[in-house]
Amino acid sequence: MVLGVDEACTNVIRYAYDLRDDQPIALSVEALSTCVRMRLRDYGEQTPADQMQGRAHNHVKAGGLGLHLIRNAFDKVDYILKPRGTELVLTKNLE
Repeated sequence: MVLGVDEACTNVIRYAYDLRDDQPIALSVEALSTCVRMRLRDYGEQTPADQMQGRAHNHVKAGGLGLHLIRNAFDKVDYILKPRGTELVLTKNLE
């Protein structure tokens, strides 16, 4: 899960903030009885959902596996588009 959140933050810096490292990223964690839910909020440029594609696993090159990693680390991945930025909700079931 830590690696998945790290990848998500890296994607925010790279894509939403165009490599700027002086912009805010808010992370909150909810410990529920059946799951752990993390919310990652940015205020940068939104990437259309149809452009959020990881590369094919059999195509060997650096980069492009972050989305695969995030989707495999969590049971549910939701992108909520806000008037300014995006909220990424990552849920890991405990059962």
